Amino acid sequence: MNKNSIFIVAPSSPAPAIELELGIEKLVSAGFEVQSNVPSPEDADRFFSGDDSSRFEKFIEAATDADSGVVWFSRGGYGASRILPLLEDWSKSNPKPARKLLVGFSDATALFDFVQSRWGWSVLHAPMPATQGFHGLSNEEWQLLVALVRGDSSAANKLWGNLSGLEFHGAKSSFKAMLIGGNLSVYSNLIGTPYLNSVSGAVLFLEDVGEPLGRLDRMVRHVALSSAFKDSVAIAIGEFSQCRDSAPEVLAERPAGAGVIDSRKAFDGLRRKPLRVLVNEDEALKQTFQEVADQASIPLISGIPAGHGDRQHPLPLYAEYQFDPIVGTMVLSKWNWLDSSN
Repeated sequence: MNKNSIFIVAPSSPAPAIELELGIEKLVSAGFEVQSNVPSPEDADRFFSGDDSSRFEKFIEAATDADSGVVWFSRGGYGASRILPLLEDWSKSNPKPARKLLVGFSDATALFDFVQSRWGWSVLHAPMPATQGFHGLSNEEWQLLVALVRGDSSAANKLWGNLSGLEFHGAKSSFKAMLIGGNLSVYSNLIGTPYLNSVSGAVLFLEDVGEPLGRLDRMVRHVALSSAFKDSVAIAIGEFSQCRDSAPEVLAERPAGAGVIDSRKAFDGLRRKPLRVLVNEDEALKQTFQEVADQASIPLISGIPAGHGDRQHPLPLYAEYQFDPIVGTMVLSKWNWLDSSN
């Protein structure tokens, strides 16, 4: 296993060529060896980087590559869940690939549980090289990302410090637990499938982007109805970017002289207004998650700087953390990618 060698893949949406090129250059400048089988956006199949078969084959190519120890999503989008049945069938008749590190977030969430439970891989929730957020990391975050990918425990422990300033609701004492999860939209769609294992005893981390608050509430309720929160020891929420409220636009005035309306044209040009008062994004998110946390009788942890927002702190998953509500921190205490040899 060569932790310094990275294989970049595109199991989801097409990856923009210039952003990918810049991302690869940044990785190479940090001393990584990088190869890629990401197709050109011109070869896209609908809204995927290629058809299901080709995306599956390219992922297997990276997974079984003898030289690379790291498989890194180029970007998210949508499509990774469609290759899960192909990966399952392949795994039944082929040797398990050597353990590697899968890096990415967003749509990569679809493969997190699979590669960890079926293949024993490690998982790192982190920005992807064909996205502009990859270049927006602070110097400290970038150094930490590099150290985590390389499995450099001494450097990672030194750089990690504490994720501080977190808010704990309903937790009175410190505790240790594994952190799992990822993107809420993708995670909720996996519920009821064979590709999501029990969250018993773990902290469930969730984040998302571009989903109206009403849809987020619906997805959170779906997770709650599945009993995932009841099986967890806590809920942890990261960045929810561009997740605003939306309400239908309705008439603010009656059409002049209107009696019985028999044409939609009667409404043309009339002043409109939102059906109801729009709710505050931050307040609504906290209320949504606090309600399900209270119902499950577990703590809610908010303020984790990871997800689709400006803050994209690298976050090992299927890793153990020390959570301290008194000082508002979570500290990485055990992750098998750091424990294993190069």
